[in-house]
Amino acid sequence: MNSKKYKKGVSCPYCYDSSSKEDKTRFAQRQKQIELAESKGLKHMGQSARK
Repeated sequence: MNSKKYKKGVSCPYCYDSSSKEDKTRFAQRQKQIELAESKGLKHMGQSARK
């Protein structure tokens, strides 16, 4: 998506103005954890991610 308001896992042009700065920070941290898990071949969420 070509938009300054789009950031994968964080915001899009439709939701950008409805989420707070704190929300965006939280969403960015969650996306970072998802990408880190994927890079290690693990699942970040879901039944198979539980120990």
